[in-house]
Amino acid sequence: MRWAELSACLQDERGALELVAFRLEQQLLLVTSGNRRWLPAATAEVEAALSRLEACDRRRAELAAAVGQVLGLGPTPTLAQLAEASGEAWCQQLRTQRAALLEVLGGVQELLARNREVIARHLAATADALAALGVTPATAYGPGGAARPSGPLLLDTTA
Repeated sequence: MRWAELSACLQDERGALELVAFRLEQQLLLVTSGNRRWLPAATAEVEAALSRLEACDRRRAELAAAVGQVLGLGPTPTLAQLAEASGEAWCQQLRTQRAALLEVLGGVQELLARNREVIARHLAATADALAALGVTPATAYGPGGAARPSGPLLLDTTA
């Protein structure tokens, strides 16, 4: 079976999750400090870390499916199912790795929540400041030409 590959992949996935947490922490520090200069670079680094995590996740799913098929668990077994179906040698290791992944994931979720909260506060403060100055939100136009309140826009550089 491919237990050793799966175990190594889980370690890689944990490292990728920890990198996401680190990049989110960097982004939070920049947003909190009010320093917007490096925010685009920090956001790009978060996106790159997420891409790495997605690649690790696909590889883990592939390996888990291969091991799960041999164990008769079907095509999408969870780590908990694999641990229960594995022999004594791998059961504890898979449980330990799963617990470590869940712990890091919990930290990532906390950072995401803090980032959203800080960004929402900054957005509200900006809107309040603009309202105090008598500035109304800009109007953008949708694909059909109808006016709509502006928000984040995508720039089509091929146009």
